[in-house]
Order: sequence, then C-alpha cells, then structure tokens
Amino acid sequence: MNFRSVVIVRGPWWATWWAYFIYGFLFLSLVYLIRRYELNRQNLKHHLELEKLDKTRLQELDGFKSR
Repeated sequence: MNFRSVVIVRGPWWATWWAYFIYGFLFLSLVYLIRRYELNRQNLKHHLELEKLDKTRLQELDGFKSR
C-alpha cells in the first residue's frame, strides 16, 4: 500500500482577498469619519459666529433703544 499525503500550504490570512477587502473598508470608514468630524466642526464654528453676530446686533439695538 502506498499512501500519499497532500499538504496544501496557503498564504497567511492577512494576505487574502477578504482581508484586503476589510482593510479597504476600514480605511474608507476612517476617511469618512474624519471628513464627517471636520464638517461637523465647521458647521458648529459657523453657528457660533452667527450667534455672536446676533448678540452684537441685539446689543447695538439695545443701545439705540436706551438713547
């Protein structure tokens, strides 16, 4: 009897197609989150500037009324 063993050597799991897919997904998710964070910061900054302008206008209006 002659038994032949077949050994299949595969590459590391981190070099498979699905691992690269996960890497790409994580990278794109990170870019999306950073972009969303920056847009949120700019939006908040804009709203603070508008509130500051409103406050200044109200103070000027109060000044005119007081005179």
